[in-house]
Amino acid sequence: MPAFMSGGACPLGTTYQVNGVPGEYNGQTQLGSPNTYTVVYQGSASNLPAPVTIQLPVPDPTVWERYEGMRVKVVAASGRLVVTDNYNLGRYGGLTLAGGGLQTQYTELNAPDTQGNLAWLNAARLNQIQLDDGSSRQNPGLLPGRNGQPLWASNTLRAGDSTDAVIGYLDQFDDGKGTLALHENSYRIQPTAPPMFSGDARPVAHDIPAAIRDAGIKVASVNVLNYFTTLGTANFNTPLGNAMGGRGASNAAEFKRQEDKLVAKLLGLDADVMGLMEIQNNGFATPTGTTSNGKSAIQSLTDALNARAGADVYAFVSGPFKSGSTTVAAAGNDAITGGILYKRNRLTPVGPAAVPDRANLAQYDAFWGPPAQNGNRVPIAQTFQANRVDGSPDRGGEKFTVVVNHFKSKGSATVEQGMDQDDGQGNAYLAREKAAAQLLAWMRTHPTGDADPDPDVLLLGDFNAYSQEKAIKDLVAGGFQKVSSGYSYSFDGLWGSLDHIFASNALQASGQIAGVTKWHINAEEPAVLDYNTEYNSADQVSSYYAADAYRASDHNPLLIGLNLGAARAAPATEFSLPLAGGAGTLSATSCRLAATPTLASAPAAAPAGWQLPYPLLSFQAQDCGQQGSLTMTLTYPQALPAGAQLWKWGPTAANPADHWYTLPARIDGNTVTFTLTDGADGDADRTANGVIVDPVTVGLPLAAPGPGGPGTVAAVPTLHEWSMVLLALLMLGSAAHRQRRRR
Repeated sequence: MPAFMSGGACPLGTTYQVNGVPGEYNGQTQLGSPNTYTVVYQGSASNLPAPVTIQLPVPDPTVWERYEGMRVKVVAASGRLVVTDNYNLGRYGGLTLAGGGLQTQYTELNAPDTQGNLAWLNAARLNQIQLDDGSSRQNPGLLPGRNGQPLWASNTLRAGDSTDAVIGYLDQFDDGKGTLALHENSYRIQPTAPPMFSGDARPVAHDIPAAIRDAGIKVASVNVLNYFTTLGTANFNTPLGNAMGGRGASNAAEFKRQEDKLVAKLLGLDADVMGLMEIQNNGFATPTGTTSNGKSAIQSLTDALNARAGADVYAFVSGPFKSGSTTVAAAGNDAITGGILYKRNRLTPVGPAAVPDRANLAQYDAFWGPPAQNGNRVPIAQTFQANRVDGSPDRGGEKFTVVVNHFKSKGSATVEQGMDQDDGQGNAYLAREKAAAQLLAWMRTHPTGDADPDPDVLLLGDFNAYSQEKAIKDLVAGGFQKVSSGYSYSFDGLWGSLDHIFASNALQASGQIAGVTKWHINAEEPAVLDYNTEYNSADQVSSYYAADAYRASDHNPLLIGLNLGAARAAPATEFSLPLAGGAGTLSATSCRLAATPTLASAPAAAPAGWQLPYPLLSFQAQDCGQQGSLTMTLTYPQALPAGAQLWKWGPTAANPADHWYTLPARIDGNTVTFTLTDGADGDADRTANGVIVDPVTVGLPLAAPGPGGPGTVAAVPTLHEWSMVLLALLMLGSAAHRQRRRR
């Protein structure tokens, strides 16, 4: 009986004619009874028809249905097929591949909008394909890794890895129960040969930029993936007396595996302060409730870290916490809480840590109110002072404050928290917006009570909001700049950042920030490489695990370097350009030039119908704040001819290849004024990273009218005559931090 008739053998290459009643089962096309078949041709595997090539993105979903059951070859129209989701690799042997790169969450790049989000999700669905393993088994024994080799702890298959093409049989699975998200494709490739995946080397600690590693003070934001010393689902009491169930490691063996990975990650970060999320809320020096090792979670993690780093290197910030005019035993009554670790010889806490006033529910119900209405974890603020070189406290040392946050997740919501509006913000958006507003109000009270409060403040943690969501925008509008960029988390194969670091305006503008980075060691790794042992065979428990930093959590950690009291010298307010007579002036608030602008020849022929008589001005502005804007004015020695336009060379949102395109500009006599936004069209690196790169020039129509009117041709200054004259960069304070929707 042929294979297509429920399980029989079928010689490869044989051609059949089949009669039956067509139907669908879980999305798969099949022929129902009565059915008959006839052998038309006895072939062999060597004369199979060539696979049909399908390019991602497909124009519409019917393309897949047209080729269901056929042998196909899937490629990307541009670039390679990229692993955008590997979460189900261990459980079901599946991957999601996207054409050209990782797929991104809508609100990571765009302001919330229902119509825009739905269009974005549909575009994502058209640009992905599921790669299955040809088996219906759960927890398959052999999983693909890099370079055609099986997966194991040191041969990963990370999100971002890629292959040229996948070849196999196209089928479909959709149980009709709504389990697929709007952006997910139900069609799958059952490969006839394992694809060859390759990718960049795994990040190591030395890959953290030297400016951050060598900074005077380093501060990290770290998710510890439900680190609990109460094992399994056993009940325990929080310090405030609430009965909660465990949600961490299932047993002592898993706990040891989890702890070893976390310690490896924390040692790699080598931060002076670490803000922790998802640590058990079971006390400090003395645990509340029964634990596996007689220690609270924060005590246990600190001890494990010191066992590797050296005795008493790290300490934890302990309750009771300052809460208004009184104190409170813990930061919240949930099963998990925030925490702070610090290096004892580098920093000294200034006074007790603080949390919002528990007694003032009218002002801080976002944190202390009923979870069904709010659900945000209680933030913890601690002021630190830098020690002397010998490790002793220094009353004159530089001070700064760290605030650890964990806003309500997108996993569920009540009406009060804000139900999903399909605009890209997900569930509980109102709860997060309330948390942002109340956090800002609390910050204005200088909550740690320092008699001489320092304006250098960092807000860090898991804000459960992507970069363009309103909760994030509200924090920026309230006096903090988002200084972190890039992604930290993946949900259903869509990438963005829920984790952020915000610097107070004073700190961001002071020049004391050496740099900020995300260490990409967790979110990209397959979940099967974490500490859990469920569903794995004895061999897999051993081969998939290593006591290293990779997949220590599902969120990537963040690290910021500070050089407190050693602000960088302000950039020169005047500079000379490389051509004779060139000069310029600079006025800046946040943005600053990385170096003196230079002049360059055009990298390609002028656009059709245009001449480019002037050299390109090439410059880089930094410290602009993510998605900040700057305004530039170019002054020429004589009035520009009518019809002049500003031309830019580089990629755009619509065309990732370098090309000529025009930028909006105001041309008035001999001046050209235009505005650039970090990460938008006009910024050559096309990344919202606080750096604006822009080679620009002025172009003239080939038939530009001269001063005599139509019929005369404008005289164009030569490169020598032009000499770049006067250049003024006006980085307006009101524009430098303006947040704009990315196109």
